[in-house]
Amino acid sequence: MKKIFILALPLLIAACGAGNADFGGGMTASGTNAHLIVYSIEGPVSRVAVAYQNDLGGISQEVVNVPWQKQLVAISGQILSVSAQNQDSAGYLTVGITIDGIPYKQATVLGAFATATTTGSCC
Repeated sequence: MKKIFILALPLLIAACGAGNADFGGGMTASGTNAHLIVYSIEGPVSRVAVAYQNDLGGISQEVVNVPWQKQLVAISGQILSVSAQNQDSAGYLTVGITIDGIPYKQATVLGAFATATTTGSCC
């Protein structure tokens, strides 16, 4: 039994490494159902409160400077969502979701403390 395990281990390691896609920044995913997601916030505002669906399925929240981007890897069917509230007394902001470099969803709002939200599901 030990001989089978020892022989099978290198094959298992080789199979796990096959077909990896390198998304840069140390992100890799196996198989064709993994996708590079980029959440972005742009506009002539300085700070926003952002909430987004993270790669573990939870919601992450933070206050960030604009422009802002967050990269993560998602699988087919995973919920994608990003929401940003303007923290300035004026201006507009645009939130967006990109999947594998292709724009997917976008929303723009104008005004003090206005909130832009866009959601969807991965691929």
